[in-house]
Amino acid sequence: MSDGDSNQTEEFRQAGLQGKNLLAPQMIAALENPPHLGYTYTTIHALAQLGAMDGLDVIRSYAQDDTTGKDITGGDLKNFSRVAVARLLAESGAQSNISSEKASVVKVRRFYKELGMKPADLNDDLSAYYPSQQAPVTSTPNRWVGPAADTSSPHPAGVYAVRELADMMYHGAYNDCRFLPEITQVNFARDYPAALKMRLAPLSPTDRLTTLLQELSHKTVLTHWDDYEIQLASNEGLKASRAAVQLLQRMEAHPEKYDEVGFTALVRVIWGTGDQAQAPLVQHLLENRLIDTGNLPIADLTNGVKRGREPAY
Repeated sequence: MSDGDSNQTEEFRQAGLQGKNLLAPQMIAALENPPHLGYTYTTIHALAQLGAMDGLDVIRSYAQDDTTGKDITGGDLKNFSRVAVARLLAESGAQSNISSEKASVVKVRRFYKELGMKPADLNDDLSAYYPSQQAPVTSTPNRWVGPAADTSSPHPAGVYAVRELADMMYHGAYNDCRFLPEITQVNFARDYPAALKMRLAPLSPTDRLTTLLQELSHKTVLTHWDDYEIQLASNEGLKASRAAVQLLQRMEAHPEKYDEVGFTALVRVIWGTGDQAQAPLVQHLLENRLIDTGNLPIADLTNGVKRGREPAY
């Protein structure tokens, strides 16, 4: 993905998170010829979060395109888009809610209605996609010990639906909806991205960020699941970058207490925010062999390029 496409992906992500409807026309136009699959997922998700009704037709086109459902990638996008349509309609319905029910409750129930599924259906899809349990890969606190995925097939719609429900809970619906049967009957723990948001949903925004950064700092192994924690922290923008810097400085004073992986995880949070001001610090950590940036060149951060870890999260 080019630098410009990467930054635009993150701009669209932030639009969905912050309710910036003014970017919706640009996002809809971008979906006519998206440059990258991650760009597509993130843009569709952001439009759904916004409840942008003008984007309904283009997202439906992805959900109904039979030519895209013949392989794992295409089938994944088709199922994802089907769920995004339900989320978009649910968000739009909650925004125009005139009933006596809380808007978040209306949103969750409308989501199920548009999706045409029940909690039991979501759990069935989780069981199908995660057929077995896996052992812990590290003793790091809060390391996920959940099931291994069946990556030979696309994510079922129910898996994406569980993630969307967790996203709603994380972004404001938790207090009003945590005791709804539509929530309590879903086995969020079977899916790491959903379980992470549900675990953090009761916390204040400040405590969420502190928890994420502390857990990342103590990592001794990074797997693709950890990208969700990195992304969730990066979503907080410069606030996350500056908090990560403060923690890195404390860690550097006591490097014997931390693994290189912990330093690297926090630097990846900074990379996700595109915080150019931190390029000298990252260069310093590189020179002192405290981090391993992998395939992320220092020039990206110097130029303010935002490199997200997970699309649509």
